Amino acid sequence: MTTISIFNGKERDKRYAILLWHDVETGRDTIARLDETDAATLRDALTAWLDAPRLAARATAEVVASDGDSRLLRSSAGEWGVMYSDDGEHIETVWHLDEREARVSYAEMRDKALCICGAECDADEIDRSGDEPQCPKCVAAAVEAFKATKFTCVPLDGPGYPGGCGWVGTGADITDTSDGEPFMCPACDHLTVEEIRQ
Repeated sequence: MTTISIFNGKERDKRYAILLWHDVETGRDTIARLDETDAATLRDALTAWLDAPRLAARATAEVVASDGDSRLLRSSAGEWGVMYSDDGEHIETVWHLDEREARVSYAEMRDKALCICGAECDADEIDRSGDEPQCPKCVAAAVEAFKATKFTCVPLDGPGYPGGCGWVGTGADITDTSDGEPFMCPACDHLTVEEIRQ
């Protein structure tokens, strides 16, 4: 095991760094004095060494999807790349650690949108009214799930609020909604509808 310490120095208005390597196993110390050029060279060499496996993985990345001049890539290091080209000429590859982030970027560069389910659809078909973007298929499934959900009319807390009438039904019975959420009882017209949770 080796420990490295760096000390700042200054001599005749020139900055330099003193590096001290201490080998814990042998007890041996090594000292080096670096000016800014030496330090930059050392930094670049260490950065290249650290980045080499990741860059090699990028160079051999698997093409997961392609559409015209666009590519979605996956490297063996776990990164996801979105490659931009123009008439077959490589322009840029943007790398992401998160798969969904890369897939969203890949979809958007092709005028598509990515649904929460992972499916792509045309950008103008995506529904962004809820917490997550949904394709038409997921919106239809959500509507059907709402229709099958059981609700009841209950009293609301606070003075002046009406008491619940006790109505029980499903989302299919509720015609008056706000932003996709039920809010009015179909039996008594009070804003007291609440989902029945099992």
